[in-house]
Amino acid sequence: MLLISPIISSQSSKCLCPNKHEQPGQKSCNGCEPSCDNRNPEICTARFCNCSCDCVKGYLRNKQGKCVPKEKCPHKKN
Repeated sequence: MLLISPIISSQSSKCLCPNKHEQPGQKSCNGCEPSCDNRNPEICTARFCNCSCDCVKGYLRNKQGKCVPKEKCPHKKN
């Protein structure tokens, strides 16, 4: 069984996120932040980790790049 461990940067705690619906995170490490278009992304890894701002719990990133309440995401037709 192969386990993949994400790379964690100590810089993430030093990020300053200007939006109140964002928090310091590791989006640039895993590249797979949940969004309105992809609510359950697969785990990804990257070679380099930089400071990033992820949406807080209950919020998803929309097509304009803003964190919005998940209820405000457009509903997809299946």
